[in-house]
Amino acid sequence: MQQNLFTSRAIHLDLPAGATRALPLRAPLRARVRCGLVWLTVDAGGADVWLGPGREFDLPARGLAVFEAVRGCAQVELAPVPRGQDRASSRVLVSRLLPHGLLRW
Repeated sequence: MQQNLFTSRAIHLDLPAGATRALPLRAPLRARVRCGLVWLTVDAGGADVWLGPGREFDLPARGLAVFEAVRGCAQVELAPVPRGQDRASSRVLVSRLLPHGLLRW
């Protein structure tokens, strides 16, 4: 299913347990996990993060984002990044470094 990522409304991804979803990025988006645990990999910039419920991560305007539901199903909301906000002003805090250089957000 192809989704338009240039919309001004939020897009919802429902991921069954163990499922992955790859999305090409064409505009800056904010990913917010509504429920579950998500492993997010972004090829542009090399982001490789774990996101739990309520956590957010700002995605760049280019590249490919891969979402994977870990330990059960997950729901992710993707919305345009509000004007004037960027990665530097994201509300995500690094909680600890995981094995193999992965960050938990």
